[in-house]
Amino acid sequence: MAAGWHDAGDAKRKLFGNRSAQLVGATAAGVEALLDERQRGREPNEEASKALVDQIRREMAAVSRIILG
Repeated sequence: MAAGWHDAGDAKRKLFGNRSAQLVGATAAGVEALLDERQRGREPNEEASKALVDQIRREMAAVSRIILG
C-alpha cells in the first residue's frame, strides 16, 4: 500500500480518503447497532454480525483497489 500511495495521484488519494471515511462511518454504525443490542440485553443476530464483517471486508478490498489497482 505504501508504494502504491507514493505513486498515486491526488485524485486517487482524495477518492481513497473519501471512501475510507465512508467505510469507517458505516463500520461504526454497524458496530454501534450490534452493541446496542447487547446493551438492551439481547444477543446480536449472528447473521447480521457475519454480514457486517463480510461487508467490511468487501469495502476494504474495494478501497485498497483504488490505490493498488
